[in-house]
Amino acid sequence: GALLALKDPTGSIQFASENTPYLLGHADVPVIGKNLRSVFGPETGERMQRALSHVNDHHPAYVVTFGDAGRFHALAHRHRGYHIVELE
Repeated sequence: GALLALKDPTGSIQFASENTPYLLGHADVPVIGKNLRSVFGPETGERMQRALSHVNDHHPAYVVTFGDAGRFHALAHRHRGYHIVELE
């Protein structure tokens, strides 16, 4: 799995676990500073942004399944003002 942190759903990624680019098949492309649409593509990025806008501080939420044959599930929660996205 991998972890991403954003201040807001449409903003840029502030933190990404070291393995994130490898997991997504972009080993030589950094994801920090990019938004979800540029990292995951327009359709998946937009779906993630919409879902993240409804995540609150109290309950983790399913965000989206993406990748070849549903390879990844994205779950999210909020912590200290950040949207935390876990890719499993």
